[in-house]
Amino acid sequence: MKFNWFRKKSSESTQEDESLKDLYSHFPDYSALTPEDEDKFDDLLTELFIDYFGRVSTLRRHEVLASWNFDFPKAILEWVVSQADTDIATAQMVYWRMKPESVRDCEVEEDLPIVETVEQRIGQGFYQDNGWAYDPRNDFGNNAVKNNTDNTPEDFYPAELLKTRTGKHIDGIQTNDAIPEELYPAYARLVKALGLEDYYLD
Repeated sequence: MKFNWFRKKSSESTQEDESLKDLYSHFPDYSALTPEDEDKFDDLLTELFIDYFGRVSTLRRHEVLASWNFDFPKAILEWVVSQADTDIATAQMVYWRMKPESVRDCEVEEDLPIVETVEQRIGQGFYQDNGWAYDPRNDFGNNAVKNNTDNTPEDFYPAELLKTRTGKHIDGIQTNDAIPEELYPAYARLVKALGLEDYYLD
């Protein structure tokens, strides 16, 4: 399946993007891989994104996650919500877009650590607060709180998860197949090495 999400690009990240384009045009080197290694794709994509998110600013992390493809390996999001430098609005956004009620009802094993980590840490001052906006009752017109409970939400969710955060609105960024453009050279190299072009590249 191919994904093409196009969002507004933030000028605040432009300099950072340019510095990473050169890095990921050369690194990492997947030349030793063959199509026989196809079953390693999820693990290698996870490693690539964790390396990337560990290098970029928390702003860039939020911009990319605002345009996220939730079919990507969930271990990436588990890493994100486990980082103290992740912004509280980022963690809150990821949480509600995970559809936590469905995760619990269906006991989705790979998703549970993500929602449980945010629930446990969001009220403990664990995450950074850069003053970014996020409203779980109006996430691009979607009322995530209403969609995730038939009862009184205060009985089920920590207050910080229900909070409407006012401040600077951070848009998602322009991506190529849901991959930020500075990371795309390495992503394309990985896909081609595994012979998966027909599934993941235009």
